[in-house]
Amino acid sequence: MLPSDIRVENALAIIHCLQGRSGALRADIARLTGLSIPAVHRQIDEMIRLGLVEEFAAEHPVNHLGRPATSVRFVADNALLAGVDVGTHSTRVLVTDSTLEVLGEREVLTDDLGENLANALADLISSLRRECLPTKPLVAVGIGVAATADPLTGRFTHGPLRDRFNDIDLRTALEGHLQCYVEIQQDDHLSATAEGSHLGAFPSASSVVVLEIGEGIGCGFSLLGNTLSGAHGAFGRIAQWPVTTPLPGMPASRALLGSTLTGPGIVHLFHRLGGSESIQTSQALMALATSDPIADQVLAWARSEIGETLGRLAATFDPLALVLGGGLGRAFGKDAEYFQAQIGTRQFAISALGSRAVEMGALVKVRVQIDEWLRSQLVTSDVPAKRLRRHRSTKRKVG
Repeated sequence: MLPSDIRVENALAIIHCLQGRSGALRADIARLTGLSIPAVHRQIDEMIRLGLVEEFAAEHPVNHLGRPATSVRFVADNALLAGVDVGTHSTRVLVTDSTLEVLGEREVLTDDLGENLANALADLISSLRRECLPTKPLVAVGIGVAATADPLTGRFTHGPLRDRFNDIDLRTALEGHLQCYVEIQQDDHLSATAEGSHLGAFPSASSVVVLEIGEGIGCGFSLLGNTLSGAHGAFGRIAQWPVTTPLPGMPASRALLGSTLTGPGIVHLFHRLGGSESIQTSQALMALATSDPIADQVLAWARSEIGETLGRLAATFDPLALVLGGGLGRAFGKDAEYFQAQIGTRQFAISALGSRAVEMGALVKVRVQIDEWLRSQLVTSDVPAKRLRRHRSTKRKVG
């Protein structure tokens, strides 16, 4: 490794040390990183010059003569990230700093995006960024879509959004618009990434399955911090699984999860069994619990089928933990003990991130690009700094 490479890696080690802290003394940084105190002083002075870290008065100054002790902290808002969830009904965007602290959020109807998805998303992300910190660079964008997405191009291959945005090379188009790294994955996969991260329900679990139930149904599997997507990005598309709990007039063998165990699906079942046509959303149907016998019948079926589906996922993938997410899934949070009984000794939780799970998973996925951006700042600064030192040396010799 070249000396300049060592300098960059040492600087990154200091930044990583500071990212999880509100601040630290230089001596503590040296102890935590294993670097010498002179090396830490040199690195921090350079990073202060670059604006990557900042100095502030220590809360408990060291008791010695001379100037008061100072702490340093990482400047998290030097670079921005964006996380996007393109759902069948709505599209949400989050802009965060490099520590994933949310700076701004926006939600629009997916129908309002028009036919040119790349242009619409670029405009949405750019306008939100301008509202947050317009002078700071956008380093990376992570996007979850309610469709199977080709990992390399972002083209939608299956799912409800495919017919509308057919054969779009979304990743290339967005990278051209935004001039930053873009990653696109199926939304359920990113939910698993989020719930298995430090932000989610099971941050220390080696394997997490997330069952997402909302306008559609799907699952994601995070193993040792990596999301399994399958050979064609289609892992977890369980909409074609048959249901196991029959309803009156609908044999289980003829019903599929994708047409029944979703928000629109349970509303359709309610109407089919004679329920009021005035009920048009799953939220309205849930509000009828205990007051309408047909609604109770449908919700009892949904509760049973969710439990059966969790049990099938547990038996198939044998994860350490399972999470139930999505708008409809979270609405059954009161039944957590029942669901726990269906999966045995495995850990279970309702999503800790709620409606933000996909965006936060997307952000976790692309956060590694912050390190690449930091490397570029540190490497770029190396040449001018060396030239400055040579220039000063020459002046001293002439004087």
